[in-house]
Amino acid sequence: MCCTHVLQPNVVPFPRHAANHPSPQKHDTGHLWINKNHRILRIVLLVFGLAFCGCAKINSASDNRSRNVTAALLLEEESPMEQVIMWSKTDDNIYQSALLSGNEDETTLLAKVPGIVIHSANQLHRTDASEYNLALCDCAKWEETGFDGGCPAQLHTASGTRLTVTTLALEGMDTNEQEIPPPMDLLPIPVAETEQHRITSFYQSAEITGSIGPYLFVRYRQEVSLCNDNNEIKESGFRVFNLDTRAEEYPLSEDEQRSIEEKQKKEAMETISNSTGFTHVTENDVRLAQIHPIFINGIGFGLGYEFEARSKMNTNENNWHDYSKTVTVQADAIPKKFEPYVIAPAPIRRVQLSGHLTPGGWSNVTGNDLAIQKMIQLSTEG
Repeated sequence: MCCTHVLQPNVVPFPRHAANHPSPQKHDTGHLWINKNHRILRIVLLVFGLAFCGCAKINSASDNRSRNVTAALLLEEESPMEQVIMWSKTDDNIYQSALLSGNEDETTLLAKVPGIVIHSANQLHRTDASEYNLALCDCAKWEETGFDGGCPAQLHTASGTRLTVTTLALEGMDTNEQEIPPPMDLLPIPVAETEQHRITSFYQSAEITGSIGPYLFVRYRQEVSLCNDNNEIKESGFRVFNLDTRAEEYPLSEDEQRSIEEKQKKEAMETISNSTGFTHVTENDVRLAQIHPIFINGIGFGLGYEFEARSKMNTNENNWHDYSKTVTVQADAIPKKFEPYVIAPAPIRRVQLSGHLTPGGWSNVTGNDLAIQKMIQLSTEG
């Protein structure tokens, strides 16, 4: 059986009472820990119960029924197999996606491909990271001409991370049945195309922090300056994209946002206020900087709320700006739109990855044979 090496990662359980949830029995196959004991134990207990429930005194018809029930339990069919895609990231920020097939009793690795692949709306989507290379405006030379014509370019260019999502064509499907949309730019340059020739400085970083079902989470930072414009564009935060609709969606309702402000934000403030330089932090000084999925071994995914506080001193613990501190608080509840995807299917719950891999997300591909074949094909190509 082709499998991945697995070890127990150090994770914070979700829900919080899950810390008391017993770990599954582990049968070391050399690659995967397989838990078959729970189903066997259930059968043994039921058979044992039948033997000592007074069955010796019942009539022959009842005795036959008991034997039939016992035989049915012993011949119980295994739970149905599911096929899922799970992507993960190494310590060196290398992304990979694994096609797994399994149920409550076994999990097998069918294919492994580089990059992040997500199944959504009966299609496979792959994320790609590339570099922007922008010619920058030489504002001083342009000013000498009275800003006539286009801005002359500087000698050097600026680069920044560009994230796109590409829908993969599935072999065997009629082209009329499969609409392949153009690649979706998750973080376009925040300047109108007609004004981009005025850009004098440009910086953009972007990272996919996780996915839950069709929802893709992106952390980003953008800084753009324009010639003859004193207003610098400076923004950082997170965005969530729904691959089903190919649109950005804010993950929280008004009520959910209010609940976070009342609970998780106060918890973050308690931690931040105990840090040097942040003892006088108020609610107005703390903002929700990011929401990102957190993998919980044996369960699925929860959410982490990352809060940021500003300070007048440099803490060297900054993830977003100078003079700031961030604290992540695990969610007590999951936003409604993510509820169907939080509990992972059996193949994901059973796999325990080695410490150098961080799971990023999963999607169910069961029943889509063409998508499964595509993943296997990609694994042979790469």
